[in-house]
Amino acid sequence: MPPLKLTYFLVIDASSSMDSILNIIKSRVGSHLKQLEAWKAAHPTLGLEISFSTFNQDFFLQEASSDFKKQKVSLEKIKPDGKSALFDALGEVLQKIQVEQNQEAAYSRYWLLCFLTDGIDNSSQKFTTLQLNGMVEVLNAISSPSVFKGVVLGTLPMGVKGLDCLDLDESSSEFSIELKLSFTYLEQVIRQIFSLK
Repeated sequence: MPPLKLTYFLVIDASSSMDSILNIIKSRVGSHLKQLEAWKAAHPTLGLEISFSTFNQDFFLQEASSDFKKQKVSLEKIKPDGKSALFDALGEVLQKIQVEQNQEAAYSRYWLLCFLTDGIDNSSQKFTTLQLNGMVEVLNAISSPSVFKGVVLGTLPMGVKGLDCLDLDESSSEFSIELKLSFTYLEQVIRQIFSLK
């Protein structure tokens, strides 16, 4: 059986509309990265890498890395500001996965996509919901040995289909607990991919 490689795209909405919940998100993401770092330390050959990015009206997709300490430093620097180009950020990540999916690899490929967002888009210019839905449909049709899973924590972007949505109510007093349970779910997905105990 070929070795597994999982590229995990973890993308946080850092637009100004996220101001009231961003500190809670940063705390939960920090704990999540700590768990992934512990797995990597216990299993040095674990083929897990993370592309950790943020977006507002601008988006730059970070190269995937296994340096989780560096990811945690980037997490601490996030400050909410500006508008939201959610569709453009999602489109760029989906395009990146499509390119990687079309490249031959000597290992089984998995892609896990997680967007933390309130679902607001008020400045996208590159991608439409029709384009996004087409890309998600193609990626969801990927068959073994490659697998794609897309998850939105928060609110699913208007009109976008085919991604799992763990709908979180940021105005709820239970938001922090809901977010923790959502990351527990993501950790279970990763655990299953690598057969971790």
